[in-house]
Amino acid sequence: MEKLFFAVFTFLSIFIQVRGQDTCRQDSVYVTVEQMPHFPGGETNMMRYISDSLRISKDIYLSAIDPSSYRESAVISFVVTKTGKLKDIKMERSTNISQIDSIYVDMMKKMPDWIPGSQNGRKVNVRYSLPIRIRIRFGE
Repeated sequence: MEKLFFAVFTFLSIFIQVRGQDTCRQDSVYVTVEQMPHFPGGETNMMRYISDSLRISKDIYLSAIDPSSYRESAVISFVVTKTGKLKDIKMERSTNISQIDSIYVDMMKKMPDWIPGSQNGRKVNVRYSLPIRIRIRFGE
């Protein structure tokens, strides 16, 4: 009887500890949360930042092995930390020109801090994928 009581007590103690834990773990990276992270000032400001920051020289474009393989649509993935910093920035869908991919990643590294996402009222790390479509045009 004493062993049974110990086993039930242990089970209840573990159950109470697990139930009492917050569902937002400190190091977890979420994909979907109640409040998704966003660029300060919203999407319009983010588009303005990207437009003002991205500079791709004609030389880089033309020095590519096959400039005609350039893909206008790319996807950049990153984690918005609970402090708003961006980390783990990588190309999920390449432009097919590595120098231009590097310019995209460098631009993201210089981006201002975001408003972090939140889950259950707490700021959390969130993986975010950002599709970017840029047509390269060169002025005369």
